[in-house]
This record gives sequence, C-alpha cells and structure tokens, in this order.
Amino acid sequence: MSRVQPAYDIPAPVVARNSAASRPGSRDEDVSSKESITPSPMTPKEEARIEASESVVRDLEAEANDKLEDTAVHVKIDRDEDLNRFVVKVLDDDGELLHQFPSEDFLATAVQLEELRGLLFEAKG
Repeated sequence: MSRVQPAYDIPAPVVARNSAASRPGSRDEDVSSKESITPSPMTPKEEARIEASESVVRDLEAEANDKLEDTAVHVKIDRDEDLNRFVVKVLDDDGELLHQFPSEDFLATAVQLEELRGLLFEAKG
C-alpha cells in the first residue's frame, strides 16, 4: 500500500499579488483595495498529486463525519485556493464554525509570506 503524504506537504505555487493588502475576508481587509491573486501554473505532476490528495481528504472527511454522526458537530475540509493548503473546519449542526485549523490569522500570515517570497525572487531575477 502506498503511503500518502500529509496535506501540509503539498507544494504551494508562488503567488503573485497586485497589492500588499491583507487576505480577503480577514477582519482588517480594506474593501476598496480588492486584490487579485494569480497562482503560478502547476505542472501536470503537481495537479495529479493535488487531485490524489483531495481524494484521500474526501475519504478522511467522510470517515470523520461517520464517527461524529451521534454528536452535534461535523467536519468540513476545504482546500485554500490561494495557498493550495487544506483547511479543516469543525461546524455545529447549524453550520456555525466552532474551530478552524489553521486559523484565518495563520492563513493571512502565510499569504503575506508567499507574497514576500515572490518579491524576493523577483528582486534576485
């Protein structure tokens, strides 16, 4: 049986941003400066790896929700399009967010770090 790498090892494409504003949806977002994010094109190998990972994640999400069936919570796993990372949300029966891993603050910091990394590579090139 092949071993599946953890979701956090999926390579994130370098992200080019048009402004230095914070992540969309964060609490300190400047509404007037919506930014566009253009991910670098992925290779077919990267795309296949992500598709395989998403399949495994869907299976894990279903398994977790089966085990949580008798509780008042369920798990939702999404892929953050900006960072190409998985985000786990624990929701109550009404759909209210109870916990999120990683947090929105962490995701906003990661987006800013990707932006800085892109700027550094542009400056060296």
